[in-house]
Amino acid sequence: MKSILTFLFLAICFSSFAQSCLPGEAYIELDVNNIKAGLRNSGDLWWNGQDGKYITPSDGIEEVFAIFAGGLWIGGRDPSGNLKLAAVQYRTGANGDYYPGPLKDSNGQAFEGGCVDWDRFWIVNKSEVDAHFLDFNDGAIDNQIDNIYSWPGRNNPHFESFVGFPIPKNQKLAPFFDRDQDGNYNPDNGDFPLIKGDQSIWWVFNDKAGVHGWTNAMPIQIEVHAMAYAFANGDNEHLNNATFYDFEMINKGADEFRDAFVGLWVDFDLGCPADDFIGYNEEYQMMYVYNEDDVDGYPIDECFGIFNTYSSNIPILGIKKLDGNMFPVTSHSFINRGGYSAPSATMDPQQDIEFYNILKGFWLDGTPMTYGGSGFDPGSIDTSKFVFNGDPSSENGWSMCTVDLPFDDRSSLMSSAMPNLQPGQSTIASYAVIYADNIDYPCPSLDRLKEAADAVCDAVLSSNEIPTTKANFTVSPNPAMDIIKIVSDNFIQSVKVIDLSGQVVLIDNNSKGKIKTLDISNLPPSIYLISVQDAHGNVGVEKVVKR
Repeated sequence: MKSILTFLFLAICFSSFAQSCLPGEAYIELDVNNIKAGLRNSGDLWWNGQDGKYITPSDGIEEVFAIFAGGLWIGGRDPSGNLKLAAVQYRTGANGDYYPGPLKDSNGQAFEGGCVDWDRFWIVNKSEVDAHFLDFNDGAIDNQIDNIYSWPGRNNPHFESFVGFPIPKNQKLAPFFDRDQDGNYNPDNGDFPLIKGDQSIWWVFNDKAGVHGWTNAMPIQIEVHAMAYAFANGDNEHLNNATFYDFEMINKGADEFRDAFVGLWVDFDLGCPADDFIGYNEEYQMMYVYNEDDVDGYPIDECFGIFNTYSSNIPILGIKKLDGNMFPVTSHSFINRGGYSAPSATMDPQQDIEFYNILKGFWLDGTPMTYGGSGFDPGSIDTSKFVFNGDPSSENGWSMCTVDLPFDDRSSLMSSAMPNLQPGQSTIASYAVIYADNIDYPCPSLDRLKEAADAVCDAVLSSNEIPTTKANFTVSPNPAMDIIKIVSDNFIQSVKVIDLSGQVVLIDNNSKGKIKTLDISNLPPSIYLISVQDAHGNVGVEKVVKR
């Protein structure tokens, strides 16, 4: 268990009003490559409620975690200016703002019993998708794979028999490939979960099913579809040392949600929490943690006799905003935990407006962050939205290596502005957690971490997790801005463009010949699937990045 300092502030007062349900207790681990990443089902990540569970590497004799805990923060205002917000830090008991399950499309309220029913995860391996795909292509389904048939796709007719409770009628939930394009998920018809990587875990939570026991804030009525995934790739060490997280946030309220920000709060603990430094790189839109010296531990290579350490083989770990080209990071801040007499404005937030100020890139009291030193200097006009944004190896950069700060167990927050959301509209936030070893300490260069980030992003963009049949075609250019050219071995019958929620956003049934150009200029920047059916009925799928 983390030191007592971690939990001292859990005594923060929270509402004692009765609530309709409790935050989720389900726990699962994404564990398909060199990383073991624990997940919980109420907005928090990478711990099991007691111990840090972002284990790197996962095959060690003794588990060493690089992250102790993380959580999703969302805050904004309604048209009247009322602040609505949800956040989570060290969730125990009822002190959370999020609850398992979806909200009703009709009124944004929770489903009866939803907190219990939906306190679970859905896990699917790519091997299962491939097996189901081949099984269907043989003419009929001979083997109903549980993880395929229990997938919470829209109107899944098998859902209740496999899971034990009914699926909400006509409601969008987990993404799927809709082979027959009828809008519903039915694996009997060849539909399959639209996952990423070699293993994907999907879950859903909201901020309306109970009181906000952590922030005391007004609920947003936000529904969050979360997917964690990873690749098992023996040929790419960086991809094998990475995990990925997508959050789709849907406004289920009756009002526009505006002036909003989404933040990923992280308590980095790189082995021993007593000697960690944090930083941010603006070019890569990535926050990171590294060790303050060349031995992980206190004193020497032990850590109070409690935590396992990396000793002298210390990695560096970063969290990159994957969709930064669409929704860039707008601030990186940190929170002091009280290990020394830090200014109160830099400590843990207690009120909803304090959470919101941090999300916007300010200190708790609204004071701007400033460049240099601790980042807190109310007398300075040299403001900055990104604290510790210099390379640790640079003597002239602003990093914790060049700033003499008292030790404190600091946490980090990386925020992005959200587009205004009308009722029913959604937006996304995607992150990659990247691990690099063979680092030269102290004050390491970021070159190895950048190298890992480049390799991970290139591999993810070029990967194709969708099984395909014999329809052979190419798509160029990729990435594309406006026009794509499709060249097929056979005559093209139809072309469909499908977004990552499984919905068809563009269709062309007027194709003739083996070459087709398609205008995608009106589609928002994202990743899309291009589904091509040839004159023989074969269907192929390729992934295209729209800039």
